[in-house]
Amino acid sequence: MESKKVTYCTKLFNPVKCSFYSWLVLMLGIFLILTIVRSLQSEIAIYILVPIWISMPLFFQEKIKDLFRNKVKLGIDEKAVTISILDRMDVVQKETTFYWDEIKSYKFYFSQTNVSFLTIYFKNGSSNSFTFVDEKTQEKAIKEKSVFSIFHYFVSVYNQGKEADDSIAFTPGLYNTKAGVIGVVSFFSIILISIFASLKYKPDMVVVPALFGVSMFLALLGKRVGDNNMKKAIDQLTPRSPFDQVEDACSC
Repeated sequence: MESKKVTYCTKLFNPVKCSFYSWLVLMLGIFLILTIVRSLQSEIAIYILVPIWISMPLFFQEKIKDLFRNKVKLGIDEKAVTISILDRMDVVQKETTFYWDEIKSYKFYFSQTNVSFLTIYFKNGSSNSFTFVDEKTQEKAIKEKSVFSIFHYFVSVYNQGKEADDSIAFTPGLYNTKAGVIGVVSFFSIILISIFASLKYKPDMVVVPALFGVSMFLALLGKRVGDNNMKKAIDQLTPRSPFDQVEDACSC
């Protein structure tokens, strides 16, 4: 069994900071616009400038997100996972190491924008979440070298010869758990009650809760199907050694 470390470079996105600072700048901008407009005593300008300001992030999404993306180098071997955040000169700014024997389970899922989400659950009850801009679809991430394929390989190596209680498990998505199913059923029940109430008291408004309910239910159902397919894919996946796919040299 290989014992050398695999290194892999990608980007890490911080959605919490991005959302916080984006909303902060957005609100400050609106406050500034209202202050200026009030001094000019022109209410018409409010209906022009505020919508323009609010819509501006839509045209600069990638540039805004780039401000909250960092180059990262992953170092993974049979003992631990090390995530090193690099600056623009590839100097390590922060380094975090997780040992396999500290991990209880993990969850992986992919977005439509080729972003990989990893959540690690530890035996002490804590967890860490990471958003990797790995630029790979779910299919490519499973078949090619990626954060997912390397992580999955070493989880499989760690789990070899261990009992279920000592192994690192793959955690299904929320909607594939008992609590998730109860939540979906409860939500659907509330929507049905809303539709029946509208039919009884405001028949002309029944379209609103019906459309909202159906769209939300289909979205939740789609998420459940996607999570279920992901779990099946991982359960049936044969781990591929990353040593044939990823070189030790890492150039971010």
